[in-house]
This record gives sequence, structure tokens and C-alpha cells, in this order.
Amino acid sequence: MVENVPVMIDALDEKGVMVLWNRECERVTGYRADEIVGNPRALELLYPDRARLEAVTGEVAHHVADFRDYEWEINSRDGDIKTVSWANISNQVPIPGWSQWAIGVDVTERVRAESERDATVEALRELNATLEAQVAERTAEMRAEQEKSETILRSLGDAIAMADLENRIQFVNDAFTALTGYSAGDAAGQPTDFMIGEDLAASEREGLRSSLNRGEVWRGEVTARRKDGRRYDAALTIAPVSDAEGRLVGYVSSHRDISRLKDLDRARSRFMSHVSHELRTPVTNIKLYAQLLRSGRRPEKTDRYLEVMAEQVERLERLVRDILELTDLDSGRATMAMRPVRLPAMIEDSPAAHQRQATAAEVTLESEPVSAGLQAVMGDQARLSQALRELINNAITFTPHGGEVTVAAGTAEREGERWVTVAVQDSGVGIPSSEQERVFDRFYRGSAADSGHVPGSGLGLSIVREIMRTHGGRVTVESREGEGSTFTLWLRGAA
Repeated sequence: MVENVPVMIDALDEKGVMVLWNRECERVTGYRADEIVGNPRALELLYPDRARLEAVTGEVAHHVADFRDYEWEINSRDGDIKTVSWANISNQVPIPGWSQWAIGVDVTERVRAESERDATVEALRELNATLEAQVAERTAEMRAEQEKSETILRSLGDAIAMADLENRIQFVNDAFTALTGYSAGDAAGQPTDFMIGEDLAASEREGLRSSLNRGEVWRGEVTARRKDGRRYDAALTIAPVSDAEGRLVGYVSSHRDISRLKDLDRARSRFMSHVSHELRTPVTNIKLYAQLLRSGRRPEKTDRYLEVMAEQVERLERLVRDILELTDLDSGRATMAMRPVRLPAMIEDSPAAHQRQATAAEVTLESEPVSAGLQAVMGDQARLSQALRELINNAITFTPHGGEVTVAAGTAEREGERWVTVAVQDSGVGIPSSEQERVFDRFYRGSAADSGHVPGSGLGLSIVREIMRTHGGRVTVESREGEGSTFTLWLRGAA
């Protein structure tokens, strides 16, 4: 079972020589067990990082608590660098003659996906790939070996199910129950793929059954269903299990929830589609007016052509700036100087910065007096001011001539917690109820912006939402068509 479990398991003796190298290790690295086990130079083949290698083979290797739950790069036989998430459990389950032993999962594709996400200006949260590993002590008795194997399976972060030759489940680990909601009793006797149902294409289902009939490992991505009916994307592996004499005795399946990875990929595609669309319009306009200038047929229009080109360049600059801003906020790279911030000065300064815009739009812009005793909030003053300015700019943009925009601060109760609030209220066109849930989506502009030819990329409110997220707060909207809108920043008070 250790040989066939779809995770890497290796072990070093007191001299730092490998004494265990299972089949998953062979599959991931390309090195056979007879090349690694007993080879005093095996670690030099596997680990390109000399500092890590010295840590493994030197005195620090005895302090195994320093080596738990982290990722290493391993050289494969073909020269490719594999990234493996290791959980060194030597201190939880010491085994005589072994100085270290660990279980690991190949996370190379995950690391590559994260790198690709960064390269395409897609920032989302990284996934946690650590393994929970607690196994029983090893003994020479068969029963102890079985108990150890079951403990390993129970402790893995992936959902594991063991099935008999009829492909009926006999055992599931705790991670299986936690992920799917099915207890061991619920799953017992079910086929290994019972959670997939009809969601697996007929061709893929036939390929799965053919692989199992040939005693081969099957891997694929499927849509699974939890006990409560909720669906999730899963990476599924089903492998045959043989006894010591090579006879097939059953199957082991391993799967993990990859919904977030799939969401990242879909979000990246949507993001790139939106960006390409937003870039296309100003670029097309710039090319058009540059061509008109080159033709020289309407010299009296030259100033207007240059003005339009300048406007489109400015639009491109705003779009790039907003995209970079969102990227920094998403990735956590945005600089944040968190400290207690008192709101009166910020409330007074932010409207002043928009007074010229309000005057040009013939909109009255005011801020209500802020109580000197209003609790300070914990945050980055520059970012909070930026969020407030975005809301004020949005309010002025969608308020008709003669309208009013008011900024006010106070406190409010929500979900049993007391918040400090900053509200921007306008007497503008309002937002249809069908659009209110989407106004914070990236690149979403709404019918009022599209029908009124209002300039903008549709990223301003998204930036506000991300700023609030990084502050542990939120932004909400209340609006009625024809009666205006109120956008509210909800902030936590400083201790």
C-alpha cells in the first residue's frame, strides 16, 4: 500500500543514505528506487540547492522540527525541476534506524500555475498545499504495518478511499469525510466514483474503467458532488493496489478540491478578455486620428484630432494605472502603513480635492461635520483617502446638473459588531436593483454608464472593494432608480 499510495514517501538512515523511495517518488523524479536507495550520492542527484542539501546531510538534520511543511525543488532524471511539498514527520513517528522520513506531494503544476497567474496580471490567493501527517509506529508485525498504513492514509490532506476488487469502497480517511460530507458508513459499499454520477463524460468514464481493468493508474479532473449536493472541481487519481506477490487486491483513489484553481483560470480568462476589449477602443481611436493627421486633408481639425488623441492616451494611462493598482492589492504587494487614522481631516480634505470637478458638473459637493469624538480607525490613510475619492468621483459622475453629493461619517451596528462608517450619498440617477450586485465587479459599468457614454474603465469600485478587503472592512451600496445612491465604507475602529 505504501508503494501504491499516490503520494511520495522517502526515508534517510542515520548516515543520510536513502532507505525508502516509493513508486510515486519514481514517477515524479524519473529515478528508480534501485538508483536512489543505498546510494550515498542520491541527495546530490536530487537536490540542486546546496544549502538545503547541507542542511539535510549535516548536523541540523537531527533537528527535524525545522524541516516540516515546506516546499523543495528536486532534480528529475530528465533535468526538469520538480517542486514537492514535504511534510517531515520524523519527530511525530520516530522509526529505529531512520533519521528522517517524510511524505510529499508533487505541486509542480500548482507552482507553475501561480507563476503563470503572476505573468498575466492575475492575482489571487495562493493555495495551501501542506499535508497533515500523523502515522503510527512501525513494527515488524503485519498488524502494525496495516495500522501504520491506515494512519498514513487518515492523516493525508487529500481525500483517500480504499476499494476492493469489485471497486466497492471499504475505507475512507478523515479528509474524505471533511471534504465530501460522507462518513465512512455513508461511503462503505459505494463504487469509487459514486460522487461523480453522470457528470463524467461517457468517453472519460470508459477510459477510467479500461485503465482499472488493465491495472493502470487513472488521473483526471472531474466535477464531484458533496453529500449536501454542492458541486466542486476535483483532481482525481485512482490506482491499483497489489499485495507483496503482485496480485491485484483493490484500488485506492485520491482526490482534492481544485475549485479555486479552476476559478483562477476562469477569472484569468475573463480578466484578459476584458482588458483586451478595454485596450482596443482607445488604441483604435489613436490609430484613426493619427491617420487623419498624416493625411493632412482637414488642417482646421488638427487641434481637435490632437485633443482626442490626448484624451485616449489619458484613458489608456488610467486603465493601466487601475490594473496595476488592482494587481498590487490582489497579490498583497501593495504597501500598507497601518496606523490609527482620525477621520475628520480626511473627510474634509477628500471633497476639497473634487471641488473643481463638482463645479464643472454643476453639482453641490458638501461634507457633514464630523464629531471630534468619532473613534479612529486602523488603516493606511493614503489608501482610505483613495477609496473615498473613488466614491466621490463616481457620485459626481452620475449626478445630473443641479444635484447634490454629501460625505458623512458616523458609527453603525452590523452583524453584532460596531463599525465606523463613511458614506457618500448622491441625488443621481440611481442603480437598477438587477445591477447592484455587480457594480463592484471588475470592468462592469452598468446601463447608466453605457447609455450616457460616461468615460471610465469600470475598475474604480473594484479598487474600493479591494482596499476595504485589505483593511478587514467592506463597501456596500443602497440605491433606488431616480432617487440616487449611497455607497458606505465600513471600517473597524482602532483599539
